[in-house]
Amino acid sequence: MDKQSQRFLSGDKLLGLVFEGLCEKYGKKKIQLDRITCAEIINRKNSLMTRIGMFRYSDLSKLEINGRLWLLARGNKVEWPGYCPYISNIVAFEISSAINEANAVELFKGSIGRHFKNSPVVAMESGYVRANRKGYFGSKVLDKLVEKDLIAREAVKCAGFTNIDGSTIYDRPAAYKEKAVDAFIDAFASVLG
Repeated sequence: MDKQSQRFLSGDKLLGLVFEGLCEKYGKKKIQLDRITCAEIINRKNSLMTRIGMFRYSDLSKLEINGRLWLLARGNKVEWPGYCPYISNIVAFEISSAINEANAVELFKGSIGRHFKNSPVVAMESGYVRANRKGYFGSKVLDKLVEKDLIAREAVKCAGFTNIDGSTIYDRPAAYKEKAVDAFIDAFASVLG
């Protein structure tokens, strides 16, 4: 593919394609969740405002990677007042082979509040995908991607402007090369398998 025809991917789009690719390659069963499966991801208060951020999860997939079973879900930001830099994420929970669909859904809903521990990567408003280094395996996934030349374009900050809460505004978010999809899928499979 020549440079002119290459498509760039935002971090959010990248995670969507990685989630779909993992489900296609390793998926055993897709489970539809109800619309109210949400997790609070940010709750900060200061003298000016309260920030409460939520992710909504609608699809849950049961995957098998090298004999290990996982529940995998992709969360998307729910609009809320105030600024939050998170756009979407992928969440993974290891499960036993004996778990049925109803128990899988209950396990997911019961554990989702602690989702950042189980979220290897998060797409940010800046366009970048970030690892959760405090989580179980986020840094392991990104460590597998170091030196892979996956970023097509760096983010550009808006000069002279910030959000009312002091957060950065971007004129142009970062973007990833198409080859990042396969690299991320391979990194996830290596860490989860």
